[in-house]
Amino acid sequence: TFRGILVRANLSGANLTNADLGSANLSRANLRRATIADAYFGFALLTRANLRGARGTGDFRDAQLCHTTMAGGRVRSTAC
Repeated sequence: TFRGILVRANLSGANLTNADLGSANLSRANLRRATIADAYFGFALLTRANLRGARGTGDFRDAQLCHTTMAGGRVRSTAC
């Protein structure tokens, strides 16, 4: 599990297939058009992160979403 700080990281278009980003701080990260197939985001902090256009299905169970733009453009806030 990656527990690092990726605040404001530009991961646009990155291939994150099977990545384990559990517990990472991805606040305000740009994940637009990233491939997130089977990526794990459990317990990650995704405040104001942008995943618009991301491809694949990541595992966001237990992720902290606060004003997070999901792949389809919907903004989710489950832990503000």
